[in-house]
Amino acid sequence: MDKLPSGWMAGGKTAPLAEDVRAALINSSDDLTITMLSLSKIMLRQFPIARLSPSITQLDLSSNPLLGASAEGLSTRLPALHTLSLAHAQLTAIPRGLSTCRALRTLDLSGNALGGSSAERRSLVSQRDALPRGLTWLSLADNALCSVPAAVWRLAALETLELHNNQLSELRSEIEELVALKVLRLGNNQFDKLPSQLGWCEALTQLGFLGNPIVWPPEQVRHSEYGHSEHSQSRCSIMSQQKRLAASRQRHTTGR
Repeated sequence: MDKLPSGWMAGGKTAPLAEDVRAALINSSDDLTITMLSLSKIMLRQFPIARLSPSITQLDLSSNPLLGASAEGLSTRLPALHTLSLAHAQLTAIPRGLSTCRALRTLDLSGNALGGSSAERRSLVSQRDALPRGLTWLSLADNALCSVPAAVWRLAALETLELHNNQLSELRSEIEELVALKVLRLGNNQFDKLPSQLGWCEALTQLGFLGNPIVWPPEQVRHSEYGHSEHSQSRCSIMSQQKRLAASRQRHTTGR
């Protein structure tokens, strides 16, 4: 995701973010036209929902200690919110209420601790409705994830998924449901092979997996991280293996 601007826009003018801006937020009226707002690194401990202008479409809350904070009411206050950064916000769970932000298309949750404890991991895997269904860009990079949150597999409109710098060793078969997926970044995980299900992600054009102990597909088809040529070869290999496995299962079933 492009870095959000380090200021807020009001009436076409940019103001720096400092104590006076926080005061302005507290006293701002609903008719103040702010579309882009950065509140990064100002030690917020909760979502300042009641203080935000309803016109905001891009919001940066990154690098704040939002551990345990709730996003309930955010969708009502910011009905047009399109882009949200919660990167490096000390999150151990996807904030409650985030799934109701129906206009949200870009969400950055990188650099948190969503992998968390065993209990938090189990909760993350079971929460199938924790993310807005309309997302097209999602980053879960740098989260110590051992498994992908179940909510991800329900994002049929998702085009870019960043999962690099985690502890993943496998992907669930539900990745087949991500029919719009174009970019998948799996670098620096624990994969020793790419899941054959990727062969059915027909929209996929960029596939990154450097930094994994990959033994399949062979090295000659993974010579660059996000290149189109790399992907076109590896997807063909994945498709071929998937079709062979399907044919083998069919023969085995028929022969019974």
